[in-house]
Amino acid sequence: MKTELTKIIKFFLFAIIGILFGCNTKNNNQEVFKKDYTKLIDEKSNFTKKNQLENCNCEENTELKDYISCKETVFSNGAKIYRQFNCDSSWLVFENKNHKKNLYSLDKNLIELTSKLGYGDWKEFENSILIEEKLAAGTDAQYNYVVLNKENGEIIKKLGSELYRNENKDFPFFVSIDSDNPTDIKFYNFSNNKSYKFPFTNKKFQKTLSIDVFRFHPEYLFEQGSFDNGIFKIKFKYKLREKDNFKYEKIIINLNEVDFN
Repeated sequence: MKTELTKIIKFFLFAIIGILFGCNTKNNNQEVFKKDYTKLIDEKSNFTKKNQLENCNCEENTELKDYISCKETVFSNGAKIYRQFNCDSSWLVFENKNHKKNLYSLDKNLIELTSKLGYGDWKEFENSILIEEKLAAGTDAQYNYVVLNKENGEIIKKLGSELYRNENKDFPFFVSIDSDNPTDIKFYNFSNNKSYKFPFTNKKFQKTLSIDVFRFHPEYLFEQGSFDNGIFKIKFKYKLREKDNFKYEKIIINLNEVDFN
């Protein structure tokens, strides 16, 4: 009886030791895996940083670092935009886990105008990215705007010059006019990518456009846009002769009556 009891005790002791050893081995394996995984992630991160660093430098012109930022803008879906440059050019990159593409570039002769010419600032919306496109350098430069797909960086819409922008999450939209065909005021809904054109053939406005300075910049004739309860309002100025003083009229558009949502 005593012998049988001793065998039972030994059996349970060996079983407990085996369990403890197995748990310790499992924990050790998990710790090794964790360290290897962390090392892999760190190496990948360091490689990415090194690659970006190599493309954010020009030994021939070290001052470029002072006004070309390679800092990433990371969007809510994980996509990102950032600048790169070397001695030959600068470029703007869109990147996510599935896509990487250059959005815009400037060659060596224009590299010092990076962010002052071409694609400049950007703004994130739920499904898209709005990018400001500077058509010329300088304080009086004309701006156009481009909408990019936030999933792949492809252009969804070219909007023209800005008259008004509503960034309210409930109804974000953009109002623009095309300098090449300034007979329509255009609305773009960022939520669903729908567009709407409001015909604008006002004779006073069209007459004012015949004055050279405004022919190429019709957006300069609009002021004080507002939006409230579905009603969009904006003023435009006009004069029938170059020597006249400007006069003002107001445009009122009821977006509640438009299939725009």
